[in-house]
Amino acid sequence: MIAGKIRNATVRRGNRRLAWRSKVALGLLWLLIWTCVPAELSLARDLTGDPSQDTGQDKIDPQQVINQAAENGRKAVAAMAGYSYTAELAVRYLGVGDIVEWEYNRSAKVFRDRYGAPAERVIEVKSTLPKDESINLVTVNNLVQIYKFMLTPETLRTYDFNFVGRERIDELETIVFDVKPKKKIQMEPAGQRYLRGRIWIDDQDLQVVKVGGEILPEPRPHRTPRFETYFQNYNNYWLPAYTTAEDDLLLAGDLLRVNVKARFIDYAPNKAF
Repeated sequence: MIAGKIRNATVRRGNRRLAWRSKVALGLLWLLIWTCVPAELSLARDLTGDPSQDTGQDKIDPQQVINQAAENGRKAVAAMAGYSYTAELAVRYLGVGDIVEWEYNRSAKVFRDRYGAPAERVIEVKSTLPKDESINLVTVNNLVQIYKFMLTPETLRTYDFNFVGRERIDELETIVFDVKPKKKIQMEPAGQRYLRGRIWIDDQDLQVVKVGGEILPEPRPHRTPRFETYFQNYNNYWLPAYTTAEDDLLLAGDLLRVNVKARFIDYAPNKAF
């Protein structure tokens, strides 16, 4: 995407965002069937070459990338606070032959109230889970918070980042980092959750466009499925779009395939509901 000099940057950025939006749209369509800050040019000029390699002629400063992406992420989080959106979560437990044994569905409108505080209005909750396996609001919020993982200066104080290399995702050239918490995580039933996995940073906008991994702490066999979240560009900021997760987990004494789908849709300028 960046080859020596940046040529026709605006047009190319528009084309690749269109291609990425097509991917997100296809992903959202699949889920339906199942139920910018601009980059710093001085840094962007250094991000050339094979996305899977970091050669002697193609060196970048990983810390500089992380720091700039965190600052851009801070602005994206602030921009996201100016939007209302719908958050949908669907959890299905599949038995033999992929027959749905239990399921949980929740949708809510997320917004800022008249005082600027985060708020939500639950639209619908449906569950056929056993009573001893119910999903409470704290669990939902912990899951969704990691699904929406966004890199900010505060995040830098909580996580270690290890530069992996480069990877092309559709029309996006990305810089890839492994992520893990700085401290040893202790299990707390209602405590905070953390990400251990990988992030993909777009090498032009220097914002996170994909997150994947697992949520900690979740001891086996009651861990949550590994997940992937894709982001979509809204007015130059990359915001969470949809999440998929699937794994074999133990529930009520049975080993079942757990399938999780989350969507973050209908972004609009915020207003109290």
